[in-house]
Amino acid sequence: MRKLFGVVMATVVVMLVGGSTVTFADRAYHSENLPLSDSGLEGHPDLQAGHVVNIHPNGPINFAHERYMVNGASPSTLYQVVIEVHESIDCDTEVPGLLPTAILATNDKGNGHAGVTLAPGLIDDLGLHGVTLTIRWSLRVGDENGPEAYGTECTEVLLD
Repeated sequence: MRKLFGVVMATVVVMLVGGSTVTFADRAYHSENLPLSDSGLEGHPDLQAGHVVNIHPNGPINFAHERYMVNGASPSTLYQVVIEVHESIDCDTEVPGLLPTAILATNDKGNGHAGVTLAPGLIDDLGLHGVTLTIRWSLRVGDENGPEAYGTECTEVLLD
């Protein structure tokens, strides 16, 4: 029993001392997995699955990671992923800001994924540290000015 207790305690000490390998979640904004839903655009079927994963480590190298996935979208199509910045919590205002992030290309079955990593310098340049934004993601056909095929609900994101 003492031997087992010693092994457990040694493991705990190694985990605590090895702080450079321990990762903690962002305390201000926790990662979100937001489902994508159909926007009713003709020729773009309801998704079998789709989501945006928004991860904020807020680190000195990577400020945020975003991952996008669709399953059952329109085959062989290019979608521009766009972050829409809104002024109201329910996103019922005009979109004052658009930030195109990645191009998501679907295969012949309508499946695709893409991602983007945002550097801290971008947040610094925009003066957004400590700001809470109301945003939603949309997948637009072709480019950021194209019609929306899929989108998320509105959410608040704190940029610390």
